[in-house]
Amino acid sequence: MSAFNEIPPGVLWRRIETAQAPLVLDVRLAADVEADPTFLPLAVTVPFNNFSSILDATAGVHEAVVYCQKGLKISMGVAAQLRAAGRKAAVLSGGHFGWRDAGLPLLARSALR
Repeated sequence: MSAFNEIPPGVLWRRIETAQAPLVLDVRLAADVEADPTFLPLAVTVPFNNFSSILDATAGVHEAVVYCQKGLKISMGVAAQLRAAGRKAAVLSGGHFGWRDAGLPLLARSALR
């Protein structure tokens, strides 16, 4: 069962490209992206350790979903900081691995805008 501030991959997938689609933030370490250079649809990559960039990326959005490789320390920390700054933020359960293991679509780096 997911925590109150987590969203399961299948739920996020159903919300992508709807009016309720959250901003999806990829905060994985560079080494993790290099090992698996695929991304969730609509993901925006933001360095996890640059909170001003994260605040800029989330300005004016109604909700953000944050993911790192496993959906643990990094994404939970970023989501907690966003909530402390008054933003609505959740963590993708299982992170990038959870999305991939659920068999949901991933995009290659070349497909990103």
